[in-house]
Amino acid sequence: MDVNCFFVVDNPEATEVKLTTSLIKKRITIINSETNIGAPLSRNKGFEAGSGEYVLFLDDDVEAPQDLLETYFEAIKKHPDSPGFIGSSRFPPCINSFTCATKASDILTFWDIAENAPQLAWGVTANLIVKRSVANDIWFSSAFPRKGGGEDVDYCLRIVKKSKNWFTTVPTARVIHPWWEDGSHQYRRFARWAYGDSTLPALHPTYKFRNAPNLLECIFLNFFIGLLLFGFLEKPTTWFFVWIFSATALEFLMDGIRMRRAGKNQNLQVSIQATLIRLSNDMGRIVGHIRHLHFLGITERFDYFMTGEHIQYERKVAFFKFALYAITTISLFLLLA
Repeated sequence: MDVNCFFVVDNPEATEVKLTTSLIKKRITIINSETNIGAPLSRNKGFEAGSGEYVLFLDDDVEAPQDLLETYFEAIKKHPDSPGFIGSSRFPPCINSFTCATKASDILTFWDIAENAPQLAWGVTANLIVKRSVANDIWFSSAFPRKGGGEDVDYCLRIVKKSKNWFTTVPTARVIHPWWEDGSHQYRRFARWAYGDSTLPALHPTYKFRNAPNLLECIFLNFFIGLLLFGFLEKPTTWFFVWIFSATALEFLMDGIRMRRAGKNQNLQVSIQATLIRLSNDMGRIVGHIRHLHFLGITERFDYFMTGEHIQYERKVAFFKFALYAITTISLFLLLA
């Protein structure tokens, strides 16, 4: 292996760069951006600066083992026709209730999914290898948030489409990704992920599907229903807010039961925070659709597994929740009409 390492410093105000990695001891190039261009375009800059047959993307804060490159090198020798390789990005043990909630919410499913699947259509760029001959004319898109969200899915799917092959997973190529900002609440981060993901169905329509409205979509829909029924209700405002309270309580209860049935024995605080994480993710998706004037995106979903095998389960859960929301809506209407 002939290895070159590029650190892209996407902060024009940075006056000092401290490298703490022991993965590479020589041939290090530091690239300073004149303006803050964001994570997707910074990866493009690093890719363009090199010339290696394979390009390994790593987040700047991951802890990589000494043998990470050797592990990938062995995988490359076994699968030379693969368009790329996906390693595992694990998180350390929980340090507070929010980090426990983050794990319980399943929002980190794809960070270490390489340990459970032989091939994947995409992987997070915290630990991802692409083959330059396949990806040489494919770039991370500037259409996604600068701090990240959806650009890794789009990038990998375009590589898969071009090569007609999925990425090979390397379960033993593990890195440790620290908790963001020492485990502080990251609801905005998870909303941003979904905000970026909201453009994926339009870019890759093969993997989109419809589902029953979630809680936040029901709130939007019931707002307009309330306007239509304004003349039939004595207290329409009371009806609307009582419905929101009732439906939200149902959401937290059902999500808590779902996590319990999945074997996640979380306490009440963790359960509430995990549901809030999922709701923040749903909110980011809705805001993305509204921001892009894609109102038909309401109830639109994306199959991140690209196999369709999980769609039926997701529809069952969503329909059951929606049925309870509908029953609550009708019951409150009859009580307050």
